[in-house]
Amino acid sequence: MSSIDSDILVLVVGAGPSGATAAYYSGRSGISVLLIDKKARVGSPVRCGEFIPRPLLRGLELDEAIIMQRIETMLIHTPDKKTHRFYAPGYMIDRGSFDQALVEKAKKIGIQVWLNTEFKKIDRGAVYIDQEGQEISIKPKLIIGGDGPNSRVGGSINYRNPELILGVQRSYPLAQQQDAIEIFIDPQFYGGYGWLFPKRDSANVGISIKGMGLRKAKELLSRFTSDLIANGKIGEKVIAETSGLIPVNGPGIFHKDNILLCGDALGAVHPITGSGIPFAIETGRIAGRYAAAAITGNDPAILSRYETTWQKGFQNEFERAKRRRRFMEENWADLSRIYKRIWPSFREYYDD
Repeated sequence: MSSIDSDILVLVVGAGPSGATAAYYSGRSGISVLLIDKKARVGSPVRCGEFIPRPLLRGLELDEAIIMQRIETMLIHTPDKKTHRFYAPGYMIDRGSFDQALVEKAKKIGIQVWLNTEFKKIDRGAVYIDQEGQEISIKPKLIIGGDGPNSRVGGSINYRNPELILGVQRSYPLAQQQDAIEIFIDPQFYGGYGWLFPKRDSANVGISIKGMGLRKAKELLSRFTSDLIANGKIGEKVIAETSGLIPVNGPGIFHKDNILLCGDALGAVHPITGSGIPFAIETGRIAGRYAAAAITGNDPAILSRYETTWQKGFQNEFERAKRRRRFMEENWADLSRIYKRIWPSFREYYDD
């Protein structure tokens, strides 16, 4: 094992949107930041529907090369055999290129990036990481965990997302280009939903579901896609397949001692829709800014502002979504009657 006696002040674990953004905003102040990720390539594999609603961008600029398609409409297919049309402006993106662009942005201001590097543990103030079989210890002043729904950094402060659902997705050729994303609220997708998100000539087709293992979820997805194939929506060839866990509990522990969590590690994912990218960016931005302020001001108490800043902007939205999720799961047998109260596109969702 080797020990690095360096000036690294902030260690960011996870080079996804939340981690890369946290690294960038930490490093803008000129302090030394190290961003690590266990993957060999940033943004791969892609575990994401790749749709970002325009209202949730909150000032985030997307490079034209990253935008695969502009979306204008959402079609919601409901258990009563109706289809509801909503104006839903947004973008289908190339998620791999999106993640890579965020990391490159961080590197341009001097952030160190180590890939093939895995966070292992924290012991007596030292962080132990594994880089291609070599164990290394470092002693940063602050650690930011953006390492996904099963965060090891979160585990080091005894926090794990208490409520996770499974998402399974495949990419197929799209029979005909369309500018609408499609949502399927269906009793067979307990605690989740189905989707078809177009990307020019292909489509991401998936389901999210609670309380089902991966094998059975894949079988359910196959039945769902078979119907879409039979209806002439998509072709038969599977281009890609991915799966992953989605936190639906809302944010948990924002920070403890010298550790901050952001993105999926924090649980900053919409409890109903599973939308995560905008909230990953926002939590990374806030965490990074306060990490830098705490170090440059030599005042760890500044870190408490992270949670209060988030709450000012998002607490009401997330508390409502958590209430709707509880109501949805408790009344799933009456999905045909309650669906307007559990999806944010419907006016009834906002009736308290």
